[in-house]
Amino acid sequence: MTDVLLVLDFPGRRDEARIADLRLEEAGWKVEYALTAPYSRVPDAGAQAAELAARRTGPAPRAVLAYCMAAPLG
Repeated sequence: MTDVLLVLDFPGRRDEARIADLRLEEAGWKVEYALTAPYSRVPDAGAQAAELAARRTGPAPRAVLAYCMAAPLG
């Protein structure tokens, strides 16, 4: 399987319950974790999502997985 999953997981302080804990790579998915440094400073979710989309290269993702405070960006 070469489909890409785009993951938006809030990079907060919690150590548990991250999307990475699902180990989707082990199931054959190519996973891109979009919320990485440098973090956006725009206060609007739509503008922030557009900023993240502009950073991407490659094929369109099969799905977007968003969790916690990142859900509005998804």
